[in-house]
Amino acid sequence: MEYASQDDAFLGELKNLGWKRRASRAWTCEQDAYVLVDVQKSNFGPDWFVNIGVQFHSLSSGDRPRLERCHIQIRANRFFDAFPELAGSTPEEARLIAQEIEPSLKALGQLAEVRKNASEGKFSRGLVLTEARVLIGL
Repeated sequence: MEYASQDDAFLGELKNLGWKRRASRAWTCEQDAYVLVDVQKSNFGPDWFVNIGVQFHSLSSGDRPRLERCHIQIRANRFFDAFPELAGSTPEEARLIAQEIEPSLKALGQLAEVRKNASEGKFSRGLVLTEARVLIGL
C-alpha cells in the first residue's frame, strides 16, 4: 500500500496488524487494557510525536479509549530505549518502525508486562495515574 506521509504509514501499518484506527489514533483491546497510540505533529517544527496510552479495563467504564483518559501516558521516545524519529523518515521507514515496535506496544495490554516495565523504570518519564500506580505496584 502507498502512504502519503509518515503518520499515515505508521498508523496504517498498525491497522494492517489488526489495530483499530481513527484519524491520528490507533488502538487495540488486549486482555487487561486498551493500548492506544496517537501520532501528533509538532506546531513548532518538523517533529512528530508518538504518544502511548494504556487504559486498564478494571479501572475504566469500558468507553472507547482516548489518550486523555488513559491511566498511563508516555511518549514513545521516552519508553523505548532507541525509538527512531518519524520526522525525516520516509513513509516506508515509518511503516517499518510500526512493525518493529508493535509487539512491545501490544504487550502493554497485559498487566504482567506493564508491571515488568514499571519495575524497570520505563514509565518514570511519563504520567501514571494514582489508581494505576496501586494496580501495578508502583
